[in-house]
Amino acid sequence: GLLHGFGPMAWGVVLLNGLLGQIISAIFMYADNIVKVYAASGAILLTPFISAYIFPNSTTLDTALFVGIGVALISLFLYFLPAKHLTAIDTELLTMIRSNNSANSASTAPSLVQKEEKSSKV
Repeated sequence: GLLHGFGPMAWGVVLLNGLLGQIISAIFMYADNIVKVYAASGAILLTPFISAYIFPNSTTLDTALFVGIGVALISLFLYFLPAKHLTAIDTELLTMIRSNNSANSASTAPSLVQKEEKSSKV
C-alpha cells in the first residue's frame, strides 16, 4: 500500500510536521510574518546550546554563534522599539524620558535623568 514501510520514526516525523503546521497557523492568526521569522531564528540560535548540553564532547560554541545571537537580539530590540524613538534626536528623547518620569513620579527610586540633572548642577 501507500504507507508500506512507515515505521514509528516516520510517523513521528509526520505528526511533528503536522503539529508544526498548526503552530505556524496559530502564530499567523495572532501575529505577523516577522514574529514567525524571529521565532524560527530564536529556535535556530537556541539549538546549539541544547546540543552542547546533550552532547558536550562533540559540540563547540564559537564566536560566530555569539555574534549571530547579538545581531538577532539587536534586530529584535529595534523591531519592537517605537518609531518615534528611532527618529527622535537626543533632545527629544530626553524630553520623552522626562515626561515619562513626571507621569510616574509616584515611584520612590530616582530616575537616570534626575541623577544626571543633579550631577550636572554640581
